[in-house]
Amino acid sequence: MEFIAKKDDLLGQLALVQGIVERKTTMPILSHLLLVADKEGLQLVATDLEVGFRTRCEASISQPGEVTVPARKIFDVVRSLPGGEIQFRRSGDHDLGIVCEQTKFTLRGLPASDFPSLPETALKDPVQLPAARLREMIARVIFAVTVDDPVYSLNGALFSVEGKTLTLVATDGHRLAYASCELEIKPLKKGIRQVVHRKTLAELLKLLADLDDEDQISCGEVDNHILFRVDRAVLTSRSLEKSFPAYEKVLPDFDDHQIGLDRELLAAALKRVSLLSSERSRAVRFDLTRDRLEITSNSPDLGEASEVLTVDYKGNGVAIGFNARYVIDFTESLSCSRVRMILKDSNTQGLFLPEEELDSEYRYVVMPMQLRGEEAD
Repeated sequence: MEFIAKKDDLLGQLALVQGIVERKTTMPILSHLLLVADKEGLQLVATDLEVGFRTRCEASISQPGEVTVPARKIFDVVRSLPGGEIQFRRSGDHDLGIVCEQTKFTLRGLPASDFPSLPETALKDPVQLPAARLREMIARVIFAVTVDDPVYSLNGALFSVEGKTLTLVATDGHRLAYASCELEIKPLKKGIRQVVHRKTLAELLKLLADLDDEDQISCGEVDNHILFRVDRAVLTSRSLEKSFPAYEKVLPDFDDHQIGLDRELLAAALKRVSLLSSERSRAVRFDLTRDRLEITSNSPDLGEASEVLTVDYKGNGVAIGFNARYVIDFTESLSCSRVRMILKDSNTQGLFLPEEELDSEYRYVVMPMQLRGEEAD
């Protein structure tokens, strides 16, 4: 195996795979990157068994072959080299020699035959998704994916394409983020419904970041995997074999007490007031009365904080407790200037949504925290 690649071309592709490889694993091969030199150039492959990634880099191939190398080390080595062309040559059974000007490295690898196989990348009847729309929808739900809750340990979000409708839903049992939009495609005869790993969504966001608004990506199912093709990169994710909660039952249909709020003012007030909230619960109290919304926190150890926002509201008063971090996450997922909060009572989930029309329907539900006297707990 022997090839030459330009530093800038290779470094960009090596950066993409760093989020996939496992740095702390009982399987050393999962911390490695598979390099495959073939007639089409250089292919880079990484996997953690749940999420797989393939990408290509332009290279001049003198001798085809494959080798595995530590993903982090080859990234550090290539990044440290001066610009220009870098020569690579496999030496022995598993080592990779690297030469750039007067600098030489030899990286110890593992047998390429030990590297896990990934599903096929060919898609039959792939769905074309608008890159910009998908990027925005993922950003609006990914923060609500559960991480360590034993009850809602999905570690992923629902990804659904039914007919012409794309829907993403994430929940951790305390909040739920829902985004849906209509696609400009022919209605699908067979839809896609997968619980997609949070890591997959995060890596997909990185791939989508550099695409233009008019760009499209391909999506489809292969065996028990979902596959996303973004330019020359292919991201695959094993389906999480758990049923997704019946989220439709959580989406409220009431409009009892609702107000419009400046998004940035709300976020700033929450960040200030929550400074004196419990570090564990981040609980703050919302008191909505005529023409005002007061946000307060009360901690026996830290003290008290409050801030009043002027609002257009003429209804009856209502008080409710929320985790401030949950509401801040909502405000930071949007770029619009105003948002709407809809409440029913102190014991019912609150609904947050953008006040301005977006490319996708977006609703965010937050479960209430119990109020005890002057304290949200």
